[in-house]
Amino acid sequence: MYLVFKSLIPGVDVDSSSTTQKISGLKFRKYSLDMRLPNGVDMHFISFNRLFDKKELTINIWYVDEIKGKLLIDSWIKSEFE
Repeated sequence: MYLVFKSLIPGVDVDSSSTTQKISGLKFRKYSLDMRLPNGVDMHFISFNRLFDKKELTINIWYVDEIKGKLLIDSWIKSEFE
């Protein structure tokens, strides 16, 4: 995704990272992408994914508003799986 945004949006400043995070005791891969668009808008993308047997669960969160983004991320991180 890093290369896609760098090539599609001239002048965009992109930073990315990847790590893992436990949610409800389960380990998820976490990929984050932060972009500063040429118009000064900061856009954020976070993707969490994990295999459950042979099925993959992916949760993508896009946000511009920091407060709303934090609410979405906090809701997801507090999720519980049985």
